[in-house]
Amino acid sequence: VKVTNIGAFVQLEDGIDGFLHADDISWTKKIKHPGSELTVGQEIEAVVIECNPEEHKIKIGMKQISANPWKEFAEQYKPGSTLEGEITSITEFGLFVKAPNGIEGLVNKANLSEEKDVPFEEAIAKYKVGDKINVFVVDVNTEKEKVAFSVREYKRKQQRDEISQYMSSNDDAGDSAYT
Repeated sequence: VKVTNIGAFVQLEDGIDGFLHADDISWTKKIKHPGSELTVGQEIEAVVIECNPEEHKIKIGMKQISANPWKEFAEQYKPGSTLEGEITSITEFGLFVKAPNGIEGLVNKANLSEEKDVPFEEAIAKYKVGDKINVFVVDVNTEKEKVAFSVREYKRKQQRDEISQYMSSNDDAGDSAYT
């Protein structure tokens, strides 16, 4: 029935409205203004997440209808795992990469290049929005809904895996000493 800067009032029944905060609209989208997602007169599906009869307040949520993709992502992609994502934006502090389940994470500029001496401008020039990119999962924080990725660690993991594969394939030949 009404959209504000921080949420929307939703008519549940005649004379009973619930408040839908912008943070309770989507698990993965950062909603800056609820008017970009909702319009007056629109029917939505939501659940009651808080009810305070004394203060006549009802809080509802749309995102709570579905499972939390942050928790699912954290179970599937532990720190140390790798994935392929798509670059969604490039900023002065790194790349944002969209991973499976709609989760978006940051490759900090310090973790963009294999060599530490490469200037950020040079490292970032290799990438464009829409490019597919392989990344290493550094950290997953479900409470803050943040994920840290690294291109540098992805390359290092590839190298370690190649060395391990080489050593295990040569192990079959009976050689057990390496230098």
